[in-house]
Amino acid sequence: MGEVVTVINKIVDALITDIQTATTLGLGAAPTVREWDEHPAIPAERGELPLAYVIPIVEGKDKIDMTMGGPNTFHTFPITFVAYYKGTTDSRTQVITDLRTTRNYAYSFIEYYRTKGNFIDRGQITSAELEAGYWEGGGNIIHFWIVKLNIKTSV
Repeated sequence: MGEVVTVINKIVDALITDIQTATTLGLGAAPTVREWDEHPAIPAERGELPLAYVIPIVEGKDKIDMTMGGPNTFHTFPITFVAYYKGTTDSRTQVITDLRTTRNYAYSFIEYYRTKGNFIDRGQITSAELEAGYWEGGGNIIHFWIVKLNIKTSV
């Protein structure tokens, strides 16, 4: 079972590296990308926006297919990517503009893997689910997008 953990960790590390080098996601030249998750108000209060989190297997399960006595097991699991951005202002027009910009970043993330290829290290992206929106709190408008990648690998 140790091999699958190693493979999943390599996929997470490769995803983090990809995001740190992507230039179309609005995260800046040296973006903060963590394997972590926390409420967006926390990094907003620390002045850390924009930033992104990679969250493996939290929003789902690792589905394991195998043949008893067979040499391989096939794992299908989610890796969720969340990016947060501080809104410019809370005016209606600016919120609409920031929503569109944030949504565009989310689709740029999907497009990155469509054009690069749907493999991350030893994992294959089999599908993706996208959500975009904003959250108000602590005197901030925080725009976000979430992409849940479904990954398949064999060990």
